[in-house]
Amino acid sequence: MVLYELMVMVKSATPRAQLADILRRAGTRVLDAGGVITDITSFGTRPLAYEFKSPGERHFEAHMVQISFNSAPTLIEDMKHDMRTDERVLRWIAVKKKALRPLSDYKARDPRNLNLPAATTTKESAAPKPPTQPVSKYPLFSEERKERRNARRKAAARGD
Repeated sequence: MVLYELMVMVKSATPRAQLADILRRAGTRVLDAGGVITDITSFGTRPLAYEFKSPGERHFEAHMVQISFNSAPTLIEDMKHDMRTDERVLRWIAVKKKALRPLSDYKARDPRNLNLPAATTTKESAAPKPPTQPVSKYPLFSEERKERRNARRKAAARGD
């Protein structure tokens, strides 16, 4: 099974009961195909970045809902048909999400110092070592900046 996120934008004039019907039909489609719904998030009625035009209508806001689910890739074609034929749906997109690696695949790191290598077993190597030279974001220009700063300080002391 593959993890998908379906983002649906429904006309803002659609009553909540009909919005629930759209979500119920999408959810039953996923469950009938042997999938699992992992999350449903409603973003409420939101203004659109630009107006959507449909025959005889202009839309400036829409109900936005996101459904996350695991299913077989063949389900997306059925979802596509449902979303295209429903007149209440303005826009929709189904996105395939990357599978996350298990935590055991990641090396442990000290969150207080991200520059350290992965955690080790000895106490000596785990302790952070002080840098030998001052760390500068722009090491090539650090001398020039010091000279300019000293010149500004001297000028300020003289009253220029």
